[in-house]
Amino acid sequence: MTIQRHVPASLKFQRAKSLPSHVSRAELAGEVGFRLYDQTVRKQNPWMTWYRLPIWKELRSAQLKAHPFCVGCGVKATVVDHREPHAGNWSMFIDRGNLQSQCGPCHSAKSHRDGSRFSERKR
Repeated sequence: MTIQRHVPASLKFQRAKSLPSHVSRAELAGEVGFRLYDQTVRKQNPWMTWYRLPIWKELRSAQLKAHPFCVGCGVKATVVDHREPHAGNWSMFIDRGNLQSQCGPCHSAKSHRDGSRFSERKR
C-alpha cells in the first residue's frame, strides 16, 4: 500500500535541471536534498571529508580554546576558519597559523565576500 502525500499547489516547484527527476525542489529543503547536495560537493571536493578527521577536531578545539572570541566582532566564536583558503592543500589545511576563530555571522559574511561556493548552503 502506497501513501500519497498531498502537496498544496503553492508549494509545488519546477524541478531543477541538475536534480534527478524523482527529487523535487521542496525535498531539497529536507534531509534528502541535503544528502544529495552533500554527496555532490564531496565528489567535487574530496578534501571536504578532512573536516571529519580527528586531527581537524583537535585543531578546531585547540583554536577555540586559545582564541575563544570572534576576530571580526568580539563575540564568542563558534567557527574555526582558514584565513587563506586551503583548496585541498593539506599543509595549509593543518597550519595553525592559517586558522582564525569566528562567530557564525562573521564566517558567513567572509565566505560570501570570498565567493565561497559553500556560502550558499547556509542561506
